[in-house]
Amino acid sequence: NEYGLYFCCGAKNNIAYNNVFVNNTNWNADDALGNTWDNGIIGNYWDDYIGKDENGDGIGDTPYLVSGDNGDNFPLMEPI
Repeated sequence: NEYGLYFCCGAKNNIAYNNVFVNNTNWNADDALGNTWDNGIIGNYWDDYIGKDENGDGIGDTPYLVSGDNGDNFPLMEPI
């Protein structure tokens, strides 16, 4: 895909998790409205996530930022 998931046009209060974002050439996600990118336990797999998983639980130790300081706080290290 050229683009991944795009929340637009007033789309807010959505929760996106358990998704796999791979091979999107321009961006994996775009969100100007502050939607939620994890369910508080797990998030999504992002092919361009560069964080580490020091404790080996399968979840990245640092958030994947989608826009500004909003993002996935529980990025998955492997696709589902």
